[in-house]
Amino acid sequence: MNRLIFFTPLLLGCPDYNLKGTALAAAAGEDTAARGDTEDDTVVPPDDAAEPEDSGDGTVEPPPEEECDGEDNDGDGQIDEGFADTDGDGIADCMEIAHTIDISITVDDVWQGWADGAVLAEETHGWNVMSEFSLSMDSGPHVIAIHGWDTGAAISGHLSSIAVDGEVWFMTGDGSWRVSTDPVPEAWQEVGFDDSAWMVPVACSDTSPWASWTPDILTDGAMWTWYEPDGACRDPSAYGSAYYRLSFELP
Repeated sequence: MNRLIFFTPLLLGCPDYNLKGTALAAAAGEDTAARGDTEDDTVVPPDDAAEPEDSGDGTVEPPPEEECDGEDNDGDGQIDEGFADTDGDGIADCMEIAHTIDISITVDDVWQGWADGAVLAEETHGWNVMSEFSLSMDSGPHVIAIHGWDTGAAISGHLSSIAVDGEVWFMTGDGSWRVSTDPVPEAWQEVGFDDSAWMVPVACSDTSPWASWTPDILTDGAMWTWYEPDGACRDPSAYGSAYYRLSFELP
C-alpha cells in the first residue's frame, strides 16, 4: 500500500512577500533609506551663538557676560538685555545719547505746542514774534506737535526750524512735517500716533502780508506753510485750525 507523505516547508529568516512576490520592507527605517530620505532633524544653533569653550584642562569656560555696549556679548541674539530701558524705546539707558534740540517757531495768528506729548508752550500770540526753545532729547523716536489757528481772518501760516546739536534738520516747507484739520483724534500729540494719512503742508503762494518781517530761519530756507492744497493761505477756507506733527528719530 502506497502512502503519500506531504512536507510543509518552514521558511525561517526570509523577507515577507506580497502577492506579486515583491519584498516588503520589514521596518519603516528600511523604507526611508530606500527613498533616500536622510534628513537630519537636529537643531543647529546660529553661527554667532556663543558656546562654552574648553580651557584645555578639561574644564569648560562659560560664555562671556552681556555688557551694555550695543553689542551681543554673550551670543544669544539679543543686545544689552537685562539692562534698564526707562523710556521703553528699545535702547538701554546706558546707551542713550542726550541731544540738544533747538526750536524756532511762529504761527499766524495763535499756536500752542507739545514735545513728546508734554506741553512745550501754552497759547502764544503774534505772527511776527519768533519763539525759541532748547530741549534735551535722548536717542530714539520723538515728535513735535503744533496746533495753530487764525484769528485775524487775513492769512494763516506756520513757520519753523528744528536744529539737532547745532545743525538744522527740519524746516517748514521741506516735506518733513504732516498736517491735518479739525477734528483730530485724542493723543495726536503723542509719539506713537499714526499720522501717515495726514497731508504734507503746502507752501503759501502769497506771502506779501509777511513781507515786512524776515527772521533768520526765513532767509535760511524755511517757508510759511498751511493746509490749503493750492497754497491759498489768504483764502477764507484757510482760516481754520491746523494740527502739525514732526516725527523723527535720534541716534
